[in-house]
Amino acid sequence: MGADDDDHHDEGDQGPPVEPEEPIVHTGVFVFEQDGSRYEGEFVELEGGRRVRQGQGRLVHGPQVYEGRWSGDAMCQGKLRFASGAVYEGSFVRGKFSGDGKYTWPDGSQYVGTWRDNKMHGEGCYTDARAVKWDGHFHNGTYNNGREFVTDVAEGGVPDDDNNSGPAAATDS
Repeated sequence: MGADDDDHHDEGDQGPPVEPEEPIVHTGVFVFEQDGSRYEGEFVELEGGRRVRQGQGRLVHGPQVYEGRWSGDAMCQGKLRFASGAVYEGSFVRGKFSGDGKYTWPDGSQYVGTWRDNKMHGEGCYTDARAVKWDGHFHNGTYNNGREFVTDVAEGGVPDDDNNSGPAAATDS
């Protein structure tokens, strides 16, 4: 064996794998030309100059405001104030209320509990404006005793992840 045998490397050997670099998080303000909505907060800039909301930020779209955490240009955890005065505070998945959250209607009624696809779903407590409570299990917006609640309050009211325009006007039923 020669001295060269100890230092032998395959020609294709590139060494240990290189981890991809984390994108640099910037802080700034930008306005979407399409609808005039304004974003203030953290973002990353992708190849080609596309800005993606990432981290803490605030989106103002007319009278609606979202403040909270963003990931990959989608709302994750925060507070969404609607034009009607209604407020949702909690988790979002693919632009919809999902996971734990609290929704307060303009009349003071509220639901605190688990959400799925903008509907009360799982354990929670709905309290109406007269302070009457329904505490228990909800399924697709229906309380376990069969009473239905209109809970698609965000229909058209949360941002489309493919459209940087932010929330559209929401209607409360």
